[in-house]
Amino acid sequence: MSRADGDGDGDDDGHGAGGSTGGGTGRNADAVEQFYKAFGEASRRIAYSRIEQRIADAHELDLLAFRLMLHVREEDRRVGELAQRVVAHASHTSKALTVLERRGWITRHATPGDRRVVEVRTTRAGLTASRAMRAELRAALAERVADWSEGDLATATALMRRLSDAF
Repeated sequence: MSRADGDGDGDDDGHGAGGSTGGGTGRNADAVEQFYKAFGEASRRIAYSRIEQRIADAHELDLLAFRLMLHVREEDRRVGELAQRVVAHASHTSKALTVLERRGWITRHATPGDRRVVEVRTTRAGLTASRAMRAELRAALAERVADWSEGDLATATALMRRLSDAF
């Protein structure tokens, strides 16, 4: 992604304080620029979360396989859907699923009626592992926001959802 696409690197994107950073909305360009920088920093930190990496390492998984485990549930999921959820290319997703399959945590099968579509089914052992990983992640996140009030958490949650919906 180029800087013009908003890679979130926090560097000057060429618009400058008097440029079109406000997108013609009539908003204060500086406020939008500050949001852009904060968004970029938060995106990078979340995307390369040391929390996730630590948990993945503890389970001897790469980050993609770990993130896939956070999305497996009792119902079958299509490989393409999982790839979208973890924002990964289908071929990378397939390789990570192979690791999970070798561990006995998932199985893959063709979808009835369309054998080109592959679905992932979580095994009992996979559900147990997935629940444990999600619990570890929740505990680590709770530790990071332990000093936040319930109101702060509710506000942050609402704003994160609103931001996600904007994209």
